[in-house]
Amino acid sequence: MAGMRCADAAERLRAAPWREGALPFPPEARILLVESGGSALPVWGLDSIGLIQSSDAGAVLVIGSHGALHGGDPASALPVAARAAFFHDAGRGEDDAGVSRLAVLAARGMPAAAVDYRSARIGDARSMWETGEVSVVNAPGVVQGWRVGMPVGEAVRRVREAQALIR
Repeated sequence: MAGMRCADAAERLRAAPWREGALPFPPEARILLVESGGSALPVWGLDSIGLIQSSDAGAVLVIGSHGALHGGDPASALPVAARAAFFHDAGRGEDDAGVSRLAVLAARGMPAAAVDYRSARIGDARSMWETGEVSVVNAPGVVQGWRVGMPVGEAVRRVREAQALIR
């Protein structure tokens, strides 16, 4: 109930009947968010970085995983040379650990950004695509015209337009 004191809510939860059972957990997914057409780049939505395939090289990737390097290892930033990549900021964390992949990808010349945890669910590429807003942009992303607060779809549109001009 809106306005209820936290202590009162906790007491109600303590007194509530215990529920048993398991909630279904949806499997991680790969989804083609935007097909490649003509000179346009494909845009793949991946709920986890573990779903990346070698064929994703050159594509735009919207990845539901957090933007932190695994164990601080720069080699874990991204296993393919994507045209651009978007990660979840997971609330950014201490010393911006949740977006530490972005600097490594900038050193590779790859535009990358993180999506604000308040705008999309972590581990859900569709959520990032539909409602995600950029929270951090690396230097190559700034060159693409990306900015904080921009919807992910707008940033992707800019990447695809820039690529079409190159071809």
